[in-house]
Amino acid sequence: MSDSARAGVVDRQLKVFGVPNVRAVSTAILPAGGGSNPTMMLLMLGLRCADDICATLTPSKSRQKDKRRDPSTLLGEPRENIEVIGDLSLKAGGPPVTVISNGSALASLGHEVIVATTDANGEQIDLGSRTSKVPPTFTFRHWPPQKFVASPGLTKFLWNSIPTFDVVIIHGFYHYATMIASHICMHFKVPYVLEPHGVLDPFMYKRHRFRKTVTEILFQNRATRNAAAIWFSSDEGSSTFEAVHSRRAMVRGPAHS
Repeated sequence: MSDSARAGVVDRQLKVFGVPNVRAVSTAILPAGGGSNPTMMLLMLGLRCADDICATLTPSKSRQKDKRRDPSTLLGEPRENIEVIGDLSLKAGGPPVTVISNGSALASLGHEVIVATTDANGEQIDLGSRTSKVPPTFTFRHWPPQKFVASPGLTKFLWNSIPTFDVVIIHGFYHYATMIASHICMHFKVPYVLEPHGVLDPFMYKRHRFRKTVTEILFQNRATRNAAAIWFSSDEGSSTFEAVHSRRAMVRGPAHS
């Protein structure tokens, strides 16, 4: 990658010098080798290239941006909502229950709600045993590694679906679902709410700090900055957020309200 054909093969938009309509999305464009696995960097290069291509082909859907960015308008009149979570497995504990409970509560208020997730982490929770009104749930096959929960099927579904929804609720931090859903929301200018589910509580925030720092640099900080609202279920989590990001938490309240 370079600013001129003399010093490199592609420019900053990954376009090959001297060859129209050709882009190179590969770790080969990096000027130097990294000291660790470059998978995340390659994912981000692909997303950046996709954004550039889509910007030249299709204009973003026009929206009332100022009104929809105001968190106070997100849950007013009936809206179409999509909830995104990495998985609904029994191992995940409380978050899957919160997703279904929130979806059911929103549906009872007249909102249209669907859930998008993957089949990661084994046995999924029994949705019917949790509530009598289960939101439509779309489950997609995941790719390893298990912790990141990547899913091309989920990506394609969100890319096609998010532009048609009013609000996206993204559950969890530091995962593929968070990265891809927030990225698509920003691309189409659809407001989204982040629900950390306790990962910003002081003890949890310090666990695996190096790995979390890497994901924060790659995508999580950007996703957090551009969220229309962040929903906290504890004062400890909101206090950690305020200390780290130097701004006030935007929404506080119990997870199931």
